[in-house]
Amino acid sequence: MKKKNKGEPPLRLAIVWILLILCLYVLSEFKYAQAISPQGLISPVPDGYSDVLAHQPYLLLQPTTEKEEIKVEETIDEQIEEYGKFLFKEDWDLFKKVIWCESRNDPEAYNGADTGLAQINVVHGIPKRWLVDYRINLAVAKKLFDEQGLTPWNASKHCWSKR
Repeated sequence: MKKKNKGEPPLRLAIVWILLILCLYVLSEFKYAQAISPQGLISPVPDGYSDVLAHQPYLLLQPTTEKEEIKVEETIDEQIEEYGKFLFKEDWDLFKKVIWCESRNDPEAYNGADTGLAQINVVHGIPKRWLVDYRINLAVAKKLFDEQGLTPWNASKHCWSKR
């Protein structure tokens, strides 16, 4: 008969807890790394892929086969326009003026505190490295817009209210 090691169960329990914590950490990293496509699908945007997806967003949004052609010739401005219309609907024309005044339509604009098209601050819980993705930036901007109107962008009101 084998003698049981009394230290073994707590060690196994500790390993299980460590693995559980690690899994929760990995899942939390992807919490805000999602963007809604114009087709209504959720597409994860892992760190390091936003530059590729900014130029070829359809790679994640649609299943492909060898026979299908993927339209990747759209410029970044056309992609922003399409996604902005999808999110903001009738408010897009007004919000386009805001992002012009905030970032001059530069998805990677950074002023030392705010990032991206709509100049979103990291105080909203989104890491700066994700805010340069125009889809994430506009999705956060839409949430702020729905909750607070144009108040978060009052600093540039002198610009967008005249355009």
